Amino acid sequence: MTRKLRLSDPHAELPIKNHKYVKNCTELYMANKHIDKIANFDAFVNLEVLWINGNQVYLDLFGNPVVEEENYRLQVIRAIPSLDVLDRHVITDDERAKAAR
Repeated sequence: MTRKLRLSDPHAELPIKNHKYVKNCTELYMANKHIDKIANFDAFVNLEVLWINGNQVYLDLFGNPVVEEENYRLQVIRAIPSLDVLDRHVITDDERAKAAR
């Protein structure tokens, strides 16, 4: 059975005593929570979907297999138009224009 947990702050709403739920969590919804940093997700080993739209988050995909995909950076920029920094590099106007094509 797959569990879908919808949390705003995983550590505030899911204490360590419920660690078993963290391991089973496949989707996490943290939209519009004024988040500016995401950390401490090591225990979310089955996390497949992370919704963080409407926040002030920088995205770093270092070590993620998606970086091997052709044009992954443009795909991410297209998918998250509000993103300002990707992989520790500011997104340029030129990249935004290419991503929009």
